[in-house]
Amino acid sequence: NRQPELIALLKHCGENLLNDIDVDGSEIQLNEIDPFTFFFYLYKYGAAKRIERLRCVAQNLDISPLPDDTDGLPSANAQKVRLFPNKKDRNDSEIVRLWHFFKAAMNEQLNNDLFLDILTINGVGKTKITESLFYIKPEKYLPINAQTRPYLEEVLEIDPRFDNFPDYLSILDKVKTKDSDPFYKISHDAW
Repeated sequence: NRQPELIALLKHCGENLLNDIDVDGSEIQLNEIDPFTFFFYLYKYGAAKRIERLRCVAQNLDISPLPDDTDGLPSANAQKVRLFPNKKDRNDSEIVRLWHFFKAAMNEQLNNDLFLDILTINGVGKTKITESLFYIKPEKYLPINAQTRPYLEEVLEIDPRFDNFPDYLSILDKVKTKDSDPFYKISHDAW
């Protein structure tokens, strides 16, 4: 119920591309957001701007210590930063579903139905959802993306392909058996 505050925080910290397309095709200010997209907005820039924005958010939320770097954090594609379509194309409670998915992940209640449901949202793919999970729980989830796929295949000899949540969890289990480092370290090493 505080999505406008998240959008205002992004604006305060320097984000100015927070537009949406209304049902009539006109450009409007974004007025709803999911938590994953919030992070993607922070991580769409290079290292210097990313750390500046992340520190701004941390200061405004009274989080300390302030981060020193963002090494190992996947960069967001600046052209596809949101996990939901424009307002004119939203028709199935996409943002509500993303919030539900976020809460389930935070409360250790994710399941295959939720995972597969989120993958049906226009703008969400396997890479983006695993990066999203990594952003919120880097000790529990590993992003399966352009940086980690070759690392998984060539260094750990693990097939990174998956179709559902149990498959993804199986990959994570295999990684744990072959490498005792935490996922955030593995992501950094792959990077």
